[in-house]
Amino acid sequence: MHSMSLLPALSELPREGSYRRQSHRELLTGLAESNPALQAAEATAAASFVLWGVFTSVNVDDRVLEAYELAYPNLAADHSVLEHYLRVTEEGEASLRGFVSGLKGKLAELNAVETLEQNGYTSVEIAEYATQAVWDIRAIDASGQPAEFQVKTGAASYTTDVAQAMEAHPDVHFMVSSEIYERIHDPSVGNVDQLTDLGYDDASVETIVDGLAQLSDNMGLDITDRIVEVVPYLGAAVFVGRVSYCVIETEREFRHVTRRTKNRIHIARIASLLVSILTFLVLAGAGAAVGTLFLPIVGSLLGTVVGIALGIYVTRRLRPAAQKAIENAARIGPEDLFYYRHKTHIDDLAKRFRVQLDRASEVGSLD
Repeated sequence: MHSMSLLPALSELPREGSYRRQSHRELLTGLAESNPALQAAEATAAASFVLWGVFTSVNVDDRVLEAYELAYPNLAADHSVLEHYLRVTEEGEASLRGFVSGLKGKLAELNAVETLEQNGYTSVEIAEYATQAVWDIRAIDASGQPAEFQVKTGAASYTTDVAQAMEAHPDVHFMVSSEIYERIHDPSVGNVDQLTDLGYDDASVETIVDGLAQLSDNMGLDITDRIVEVVPYLGAAVFVGRVSYCVIETEREFRHVTRRTKNRIHIARIASLLVSILTFLVLAGAGAAVGTLFLPIVGSLLGTVVGIALGIYVTRRLRPAAQKAIENAARIGPEDLFYYRHKTHIDDLAKRFRVQLDRASEVGSLD
């Protein structure tokens, strides 16, 4: 029979058993089980999001540490801010209040520097010595002219002192707390252009007190703000890269099927990816939370590692059941994937078989 000539082409297709055992699972999971690098990417994305939450909860604002170095340069050379904080705490409330007040003044200057730079000032510098007369900060404005600034914080009770200083130094700009600003600014007097509102004093005090308490709880350990800011972007980048890989692989492997079919496969593969990442996320988060209870930061890191290791084991166990649910939701079974992946070859076989069948029918009709 002529159809026997199609057997070599038919044998090129993979056997159903081997396909079910390997290719089907690999198609929907994005080769995660056979490619450790891809599974590591999923774990890295989950871990970065977990660590971001952990780091945020134990992070101390870097400005508090910088304010300490500016306010107490001699002490900072030999003693950490935590050491000084513990000492003044032992000395009593008055010493602690004075320490916080000193930090608050320098924190206000750091905030003032940031505000000036955002408004186009350049060469912004804080006075080297606390006894500097007239100005606390110097800068160059947008027109290239030098400008001087005084930074004043505190309650509304300091309003009179600030008003007198403004009259004595009309060429100096005053950057003050909201408590003072709300009492002293007066458009009818014409002092509005000489004032900048730096925000409420209470907020600065809260930042300092919370930071010092957190540093004490962390036993002096701290994660710099830059790391805390970068970590979630790292996780997002890895996640986007992993999803992009799935999309590119699907487009390559199923380039001969319709767009609607490709979209169904995209949904199935990405859903499988999300199951893996969410599993890593939950277990790593739980591990980090438990670790934090025993030892901040270090315990969090160790707990995250243990959670990731457990996540690798659990995802392999959960994958078959999750896979079945995803297949049902996307209405894509192993037979469908087998056909979609080998569509060109199967369609060619079908056409050739149809030609052979038509020829056989013609011969039969002639007889």
